[in-house]
Amino acid sequence: MRIQKRLRNTDGFVSTYFLSILLYIVSVVTVIALRDKVNMQCMMNMKEANMYLQQEIRVISDIKQKLLEGNLEDNEMYEVDDHFIYVTITQDYPETLVLTLDEDDITILSYTSSRGMYVDK
Repeated sequence: MRIQKRLRNTDGFVSTYFLSILLYIVSVVTVIALRDKVNMQCMMNMKEANMYLQQEIRVISDIKQKLLEGNLEDNEMYEVDDHFIYVTITQDYPETLVLTLDEDDITILSYTSSRGMYVDK
């Protein structure tokens, strides 16, 4: 009789012990999965930002060359206005660039970009 009472008491202890270990393992796996998800989102955002940056570099270097040669004219991509150049890019990563020029209209002082949308002038 005494042996049976001891066995009954240990059944609840083993179940509680197993449950606590299982909850701990599930918690650790969840934290690792969430961390990996955040890292993956960060890498995807960095990839997209690099694609936009490469696109901007190509467009700005093309405009610099045309400014130095003196043959920058309005077309479907560029619109020249006083000391500003509005560039609308409609490729894989659409954006609008607004380049600010100096008084001589030769040097690009700064630029702003609006990604994924178009800017009204």
